[in-house]
Parts: sequence; C-alpha cells; structure tokens
Amino acid sequence: MLTLDRNQPGAIRKEFMTLIEKEWQQGSKSTWIEIVAAPTGYIMQLKSGRESNFIRKNIAPLTGAEVSLLSDETVQRLICYTPKDAKSVEHYTIGHLLGATDNQIPFTVNVEKLLHYHVGEFAFTGSGKSNLTSLVIRKAMNSIPNVKFVIFDISSEYGINILDLLRSLPSRIVLTESLPDRGNDSDNTVKMSEDYLIRHVVPEALVEVKKEILESVKEIILQDKIRMLTIPSESEQIMLQYSTYGGLLRSLADLTNEKFGAAAQKVLVPTVVNMIKQFMKEKNLNEDSLMDTETKPMIGSITDLLSRAKLPANAAILSIFTNLQLALEEASSQQNGGDDHKSDNSRYDTTNLVNEILQEDPDSPKLFVINLPEADVARYFCAEIIDLTIDS
Repeated sequence: MLTLDRNQPGAIRKEFMTLIEKEWQQGSKSTWIEIVAAPTGYIMQLKSGRESNFIRKNIAPLTGAEVSLLSDETVQRLICYTPKDAKSVEHYTIGHLLGATDNQIPFTVNVEKLLHYHVGEFAFTGSGKSNLTSLVIRKAMNSIPNVKFVIFDISSEYGINILDLLRSLPSRIVLTESLPDRGNDSDNTVKMSEDYLIRHVVPEALVEVKKEILESVKEIILQDKIRMLTIPSESEQIMLQYSTYGGLLRSLADLTNEKFGAAAQKVLVPTVVNMIKQFMKEKNLNEDSLMDTETKPMIGSITDLLSRAKLPANAAILSIFTNLQLALEEASSQQNGGDDHKSDNSRYDTTNLVNEILQEDPDSPKLFVINLPEADVARYFCAEIIDLTIDS
C-alpha cells in the first residue's frame, strides 16, 4: 500500500481503494492512515486539570514523537475568536470548522482585525468568493460601529447579494448606465426594477424568489438610493491626464529631454515650471487638479513671458501654451452655455461620491456598490477615488 501513489494508473488505484473499503466494511483490523501536516507556529502548554495555553513559537514537530488528538474545546480555543459578549457570537461566525470532529464547531473570527489587514480571496469561478465577502460585510455591519464599505463591482453581483443591506441601511448604488426615468408612474418603477435585475447576476438559489427581489429593488428606487455616474474609458482617462497641471508639467519636462530641441526654450522651461508651481501653491492645487478658467491668468502671464523671449515662431513651448489658451477659452464658452445643466441637482460625480464616503453623519450612506463596466476602467476609477479620498 505504501507504493500506491499518483504514479500508479488510476484504474489500479481505484481497484485497491475499492478492496480496502470492502475490508473496512467487514470489520477488518487493518488500518491505513495518511496524515498531511504543517506546523501552526504555536505550541501548547498543559496546565493543571484540562486547562491549556497556546504560545506563538515556530518550532517544527519532531518526527516519531507522540501525537495527541485535540478536543473540540481545545481546537476552538486555538483557532476561533471569543467575543466579549457571548450573546453576539453569531455576528462573528462565518461558518463551521471542517474535519475537526463529527461535531460542528462554529468558526468565529475577529471581523475588525480581519478588515485591518490586507485580505484576498482566491478560488475558482462559482466557488463562493462573492458570497463569503457578502457574509463578512453583514457580520461587520452588525459588529463594528461606524464602519463603511465601498464595493467596486465589475461583475454586477453585489447589487443582489447584499440587497437586504442596501434596502435596510443608508446606502448608495452607483450605476454607469442610467435606468429609465421613474417619474411618478408606478408602472415605470416596476420597469426600472426589472431593468435593474437584468443588469445584475442573480444567484441560482435566489431565482425562485425573483418576485421578492423585485419588491426590494422597487423599495430602493423609491428611497432614491440609485445614482448615475459617467466614468471615462481608459483612453479618455489617459487623454484627461493632459488636462491636469501634472500633465502640463510632464509636457514641459519632455521638452528638456529632446536631444535636438531649441536651446532657447530649454533655458525658459525651469522659469515657466516655477511659475506653474507657484500658481498651484497659491491656489492649493495638486498635479491631478484639472485646468479650468481659473488657469487662464497664469497662462496669460506665461504667454507674455514667452512673447518677450527670442524664440522661433514654431517653438514647441509656444505651441503648448497657445493651444492651451485656445482650449481653455473654448471650455469657458461651453461652460457658460451649459449653466442650465449645471443647476441640475440630480448630477452626481466623483466629488459627490467621495464626499458621501467621507461623511460621518449617522444618516450618511454606510454601504456603496459601484457597478463598473470592465476591469481596466475599474482600475483607473478605483485609483482616482482613493486619491481623492486621501487628498480630502
């Protein structure tokens, strides 16, 4: 039997296992135990009576040493978290330990410590990653005061998985494509609910309760928890970088790196960069800040400086600021023509989202689900939200 491993053909291994199983069923005294073990990093010290204490110590077990089986209580003390309030155990339980004994041992974790570390879930599709995450969110909402969750959902799962929380708690669902306008028509609300459901993945176990799900979605719509947010594509995000002060500074840095660039403009670049940085400091701007009509006076000052310098008419630095001035003037005219649109209170953007995330008001949203169309867009958008949150 010791030679029975994966090198043997599957048919032979199956025949051996079948024979062994028959012997066990007939009460055979032959025993075959295979143990795969790894050090836990703890040693157990026995005290008087049945008390034991676990100490973190990285000592490898000695081959051939005596082995003892742990009782359910001992396994629970080693692995599980014991909450201060015994009545709140269910808020920390996320399943049961497998393979310990025939009895079920609740697996409890310190949810707050879990969230304070970087945690990853890795498994095959359909194995339950989203379900486990949803469960942890539920436990955290019940056990940690003032906790908030922001979910970037590229698979459109959590709008259904935690629908009960979205309905009962202050929450915000952010969609990248708007639902049909509800108006005051109750029939239209039903259509919006159905459209919401079509956009999300419904777990197979919940297909039979579709009617109840639609009622919950309808309630979320009536509570005005859904917002529409336009997220630029990856290429638009890249182009958007050239509309920032950081993009302008990088363009000027590229001029100094040109091997055959005009020496006259290279001499002026440090002066121009200092003017831009001084302006950013005075206006409390950073490199990710977008240039707007407020930038025009600075551009005018730089243009005046460049006009006094003896530069070729086709100098790249002249082209940058001439074109930038034209772009800002065009943006200003479009902005003035779109004042009616700006006054629309239903407009929701990243600034609104970040402000709601940072709000400490008890009535502010505690749970955010942001539906994102694809992974590449999600990376850019997630990074932008994190940067804006830190800057705020």
